[in-house]
Amino acid sequence: MADLEAKAQDKAAWSVLLDANGHLAEGIGSNIFLVRDGAVVTPHERFVLPGVSRAAAMELCGELGIACRSRSRPL
Repeated sequence: MADLEAKAQDKAAWSVLLDANGHLAEGIGSNIFLVRDGAVVTPHERFVLPGVSRAAAMELCGELGIACRSRSRPL
């Protein structure tokens, strides 16, 4: 439904889903990562569907020495 609503406004738009509290959660078939204070942050697993791509991105950050953490506070 979110994708249909976004595309109704702009055919090239991508929807971004929010959790029950209105905080960034994930996209349709995608994860959300932000850079904040020099670290990569992503919503905590209890707010999103954990998946292979998300885990791989977090693992890659670790291998490259880039701080990466999941947050239970809003992004």
